[in-house]
Amino acid sequence: MSCMVQPDITHLLAAWQAGDSTARDQMFSLVHSELKILARSAKNRSSPQSIQVTELINEAYLRLAEGKELVFQNRLQFFALAGQIMRHILVDLARQKQAIKRGGQESLRTLDENDSGGSVLLDDILGVDSVLQELEQHDVRKAKIVEMKVFAGMTMSEMASILGVTEKTVQRDWHFSKNWLFQRLRQKD
Repeated sequence: MSCMVQPDITHLLAAWQAGDSTARDQMFSLVHSELKILARSAKNRSSPQSIQVTELINEAYLRLAEGKELVFQNRLQFFALAGQIMRHILVDLARQKQAIKRGGQESLRTLDENDSGGSVLLDDILGVDSVLQELEQHDVRKAKIVEMKVFAGMTMSEMASILGVTEKTVQRDWHFSKNWLFQRLRQKD
């Protein structure tokens, strides 16, 4: 995710959480380009026709702005939450499309099997969400790592910082989770 350091973001997040809507708007204008990168990354993992990047950012903004009891202490926690919200938006959209199509399948490009370049087409975003929820029942941290990596595009060091673990732990958890998810998704075929 390698984003530019913005010293004002942490201050603005604190002011927003204290109820200052002006701080919220200033913060969003500062992070708009980073949200665009995050939204593009999340969108690329869904069907190209599913949603425009701007629509995904706007919907995420609305959901974040509505959040009454949001708690984040720094920009990394904010972006982790934004990635989680974008995941939920894409899942909601996939559910709507599936209801309309009555069983239609939407492809999701995600989870490069060897982290090198050849992405694997997975069942659909609903399948990925279902398997991710299953992982979360077994190990919340591993599920969070998948969510932050896949939907927020975070680096190993950013995830380690948020989770309060070593980068090596995040790498081990990512490797395990990625393989586990592939196996579960293949079993669902």
